[in-house]
Amino acid sequence: MAEMKKRKLVLEDGAEYYGEGFGSERDAVCEIVFNTSMVGYQEIISDPSYTYQAVVMTYPLIGNYGIADEDFETKVPSIGGLIVREYNDLPSNFRYTKTLSEVMEEYKIPGLSGVDTRALTRSIRDFGSRRGIITDADTPKEKALDNSENASAARRRGKGKLQEALVLQNRKRKIQRRRDRLRNKAQYNPLAQSERLQRHRNALQYLRR
Repeated sequence: MAEMKKRKLVLEDGAEYYGEGFGSERDAVCEIVFNTSMVGYQEIISDPSYTYQAVVMTYPLIGNYGIADEDFETKVPSIGGLIVREYNDLPSNFRYTKTLSEVMEEYKIPGLSGVDTRALTRSIRDFGSRRGIITDADTPKEKALDNSENASAARRRGKGKLQEALVLQNRKRKIQRRRDRLRNKAQYNPLAQSERLQRHRNALQYLRR
């Protein structure tokens, strides 16, 4: 593994935690949470419930048994980031095929080691999870906070558009199901069903505008 780059975590309240990077070197804005598991870091990074979240591992040594192809929870890990006390890049496990850092680099997941994870975990426990950004150590705090807020706002806008699209899609499905039911019943009362079908056609035309 190449020499680790100095990086840091900046929380939205301005607190900074310095360490060394592993995995991807990209900046990442995430909700910061913690996990107390002693093993299972591969399952954690590939758990879809941690999407857009950076997980602080309270167990002090992470990476010591590498990554095994059969142990992923999902095919494409979507965790936001991983924060550890000590990262081991020399796995001791006959099943491992890649190091944790190699997998995180492949899937653009930034990691941060050398952090006082006990202090960070206590902060999360006492004050709740907060937004944070994993960035280079020489990034000014003000710039890091601005980047964090801008990325968070863009993500919220994207979620809003997705929600609107899902609502419209559900409405269309409901109308289509009603049309199908009406077609099945049309033989019993053709005139009444024709009027109902016309109303639903008008509704569909309105949604397609």
